[in-house]
Amino acid sequence: VDQRRVNLTRFPLRFPERRDFFLEGSGVFNFAGRNGVSPYFSRRIGLRGGSPVPVQYGARLGGQAGAFELGFLQVGTGAEGGVDREDFSVARVKRRIFSQSTIGAIYTRRAGGADSTGVTPEHQQTAGIDLDLWTSKLFGDQNFQFEAFWVWNSNPDPSVDRSLGDLTARGFRVNFPNDIWRGHVSYREFGDDYRPAVGFVTRNGFRRVEPGVGWRPRPDIDWIRRFDFGLQFRYLEGLDTGTPEERQWRFNVFGVDFESGDNLDVTVTRQNEFLDRDFEISRDVVVPIGEYTNWEWALRGRTAGRRRVSLRGEIEGGGVWSGERFGYEAALTFRPNPGLSFETEFERTKVDLPQGTFDANLMRVAGAWDVSPWASVTGNVQYDDRSEVLGLFLKSQWIINPGNELFLVFTQNWMSLGEDLFDREFSTLSRGGSVKVNYTWRF
Repeated sequence: VDQRRVNLTRFPLRFPERRDFFLEGSGVFNFAGRNGVSPYFSRRIGLRGGSPVPVQYGARLGGQAGAFELGFLQVGTGAEGGVDREDFSVARVKRRIFSQSTIGAIYTRRAGGADSTGVTPEHQQTAGIDLDLWTSKLFGDQNFQFEAFWVWNSNPDPSVDRSLGDLTARGFRVNFPNDIWRGHVSYREFGDDYRPAVGFVTRNGFRRVEPGVGWRPRPDIDWIRRFDFGLQFRYLEGLDTGTPEERQWRFNVFGVDFESGDNLDVTVTRQNEFLDRDFEISRDVVVPIGEYTNWEWALRGRTAGRRRVSLRGEIEGGGVWSGERFGYEAALTFRPNPGLSFETEFERTKVDLPQGTFDANLMRVAGAWDVSPWASVTGNVQYDDRSEVLGLFLKSQWIINPGNELFLVFTQNWMSLGEDLFDREFSTLSRGGSVKVNYTWRF
C-alpha cells in the first residue's frame, strides 16, 4: 500500500514499487543513477491511474554471465474497464569495464492488443545507453564519478513529424563524493516528446544545469561526528524557447550528525519559477500563469533508530506561489521488544493563497511483529482529510521453509461521512483479501 503524500507542485509524484515480483532483482534495471531519466518504471505495468489492471502472466530472468549483468522481463496484462490488453517487454544489460565502472543498454516495448474494431495500435519502444565511470584513486585516494546517458523513444504519433531531439533525453553528471569536500555538476536535456511508454517523466521540453558543493568537516569533539554545510544551484529553461522556467538556490545552512546517531539540519531555499499555464493546486483553488519568487525554510531532525523510542520531525514554511505555507511532520517509533515495533506519524500542511486557503492533514499508524524468524505480521492505518478515506492494510507472512512462503493480505477502505475522523461515521468503499503461495524448485 502506498504512503499518502501532499503535493503542492504541478508535477506528478513518484511512488516506490511495492510488488515483490518487480522488486526482486530490480537493481539491474537502474539506469543512469541519479540523473532522473527513468526509461523503465515498473509501476507503469499493471497499474493505471493508481488502479490495478489484471496481470495475466509475468516472467523474469536475471543474473551474471561473465562480465555481464543481465535482466529480462515479460509481462502481459488483461483487458478491463476500457483498458485494452497489453504486453510489456524490458531488457537490460550492463558490462563491467575497468575495475569499478560499467557501460549498459536498456530496451522497453509496450504493445497493445487489438481494439473492438480489430485495429492494433503502434508498438511504443524505448532504447538507451548509459555509462558510469568510477574511480577511488583520483589524486591518489579521492573518489570521482562520471555518468552519461542517452535515451530515445519511438514517435507516439507517426502522422506528426518529430525530430530526434524531440524524442530523446541526454545528459551527464560529474560527481566528487568525498568525506570532507563533495561536489557535483549535472546537465540534462529532455526533448518535447520524450515520454517513454514504460518510464516515468515529471516534465519535458527543458535543459537544466545543476552544480553543487558541500563541506562536511569532522571536528575534534567527542560527541559530534561531523558538520554539514552546502550550496546547490539549479537553472532550468525551455528547450525550444530558452525562456527561464526555474532558478533555485538551496543553502544547507547548518547540519550536524552526532556520534549517538542523532541528526539535525537547517535549509533555506530561494525559488523562482515561471508558470506557463494555470493549474489546480487544490479543489477549486487555481494558481494562474505568472512568475513567482519565494523564500522557503525547513528544520529537520531525528534521533537514532537503535533506541527503544525514536523520534523524527520536520517544520517548514515560507512562500509558495503567490501565498504562504506552513507545515510540520512528527513521527514516533516505539520498539518495546526485539521484533516488535509501532510507529505513529502526523503531517499537517496549511496553504494561504489569494485564490483560497486550504490545509491537509495526514495520519498514519503502522506496526510490525516478527513472531519468529519464520513468521511476521505487518500493517498500517492511514487517513487524510482531503480524500476523507480511512484505509487499513494487513499482511502476514509464513516461511514454511526457505523459498516456500505463504502470504495472507487484507485491505479495507472507508469513506468518512462526518466532519472529521473522530466523528465515527464511515461507509465501506472497498474490502479485499488475497492469498499468495510461493514454491521454489531447486535443481
